[in-house]
Amino acid sequence: MRCPKCGSLKTILYGKRSIRPGSMNGHSNREVQKYRCKDCSGVFSLRADKGQKYGFDFKSELVRMHVEERMSYRVMSKRLREKYALNISPIYLCRMVNEVARLSKTSIEICREFNPKWEGYIAVDDKYIRVRGKRYLCLVAVDTTGDPVHLQLIAEPNQQAYDNFFRYLVDHLGYRVRAITTDLDPMLDNAVKNVFGGQILHQKCTWHALEIVKRQIDYQKTRQDYLRFKKKYTDLSASLEDKKVYYDSTRETLQRMKSDLAVLEEEFLAKEKLLSDIREMFKEKAGSKLTEKFKVIRKRYRTKYPKVVSFLTDNLEALTTYTINQRIPKTNIMAENFNRQLQRRLKTIEAFQTFSTAFNYLNLIRNYLRFKPFTDCKRKRRYRNGFAPIELCNVKLHSRDWIKNSLNLPKPPTAN
Repeated sequence: MRCPKCGSLKTILYGKRSIRPGSMNGHSNREVQKYRCKDCSGVFSLRADKGQKYGFDFKSELVRMHVEERMSYRVMSKRLREKYALNISPIYLCRMVNEVARLSKTSIEICREFNPKWEGYIAVDDKYIRVRGKRYLCLVAVDTTGDPVHLQLIAEPNQQAYDNFFRYLVDHLGYRVRAITTDLDPMLDNAVKNVFGGQILHQKCTWHALEIVKRQIDYQKTRQDYLRFKKKYTDLSASLEDKKVYYDSTRETLQRMKSDLAVLEEEFLAKEKLLSDIREMFKEKAGSKLTEKFKVIRKRYRTKYPKVVSFLTDNLEALTTYTINQRIPKTNIMAENFNRQLQRRLKTIEAFQTFSTAFNYLNLIRNYLRFKPFTDCKRKRRYRNGFAPIELCNVKLHSRDWIKNSLNLPKPPTAN
């Protein structure tokens, strides 16, 4: 062993030392080999967690509690105190989780180690993350296998940053893009054009398109007004027997309410019919049949809902790209689901304090979702259950432990 103080190789074994690192079972004894240097008479030991009260295994278990069970740091502190008699503050727990998160493998490290074979059809979505009160853009790309290929945290969400996100996929990860599905964000649209120049298929999300149509026709307000007024009318009708003295006045009120309800119902059903027609149009797999249905919609609603017809006309080609290739997802729901799972974890923490801490934490969650087996897939995707997303990319995992797969584990010191 080389002496860490003077660099001499004239060292000898010098007994063992018993230490008590923290663990989930209170404190466990562990022996550490000691060495003595003949030149400087220094005594030393080599261990990865030297000078630390809690070892890496303990910190890994804390990460499992936080990520898998979605426990907040306050709940974790309470659980450790009650169950294991360990008094650790939420702030210190946060530091230990962040220490493990710094070891998370990046997109390119996972790509080089596991060499996944992606299908080439990706869904892209964005989400804003707050760091010390400032908003940062988080972009994620998810392959149709369910594998979140790449995640990037952007300080300044300009057009160049969007372009670089796609360039990283192609140049650094070697991702062979066949088609991209995005929402109707114009910056994502421009990024696809700037990077790929129209050489790949670009599908705009039909679900987001329907949400835009709902806002254009003020669907939510109409629905709420109709349901609220209908409940009020139903409750008054049900209580009519208890108001025999005021029967005549109540009957007149009901008549007026019935007339008003009919008007609201007519307006609500008209908007429901419009949305239903658009959904039926998007269900068509053949471009010719879809075009015929759009002509019917345009003829039927161009007078009553001109904004909707104009919006569909301008975006129809991008919204129906999936008719060219049935493997292209109609929506970016895969990326949306990733952001929903991310949001559930973000609710367990108060805020990020630095950009690097936020990036490491997001990378940790992304890696967890890459190596976490599917459990609730239904219908055509039932075959995925029991397999992690990265396994569906022709990757054979040697371990089912996501911690071992997704972290650059610290190596024990070796002799020089």
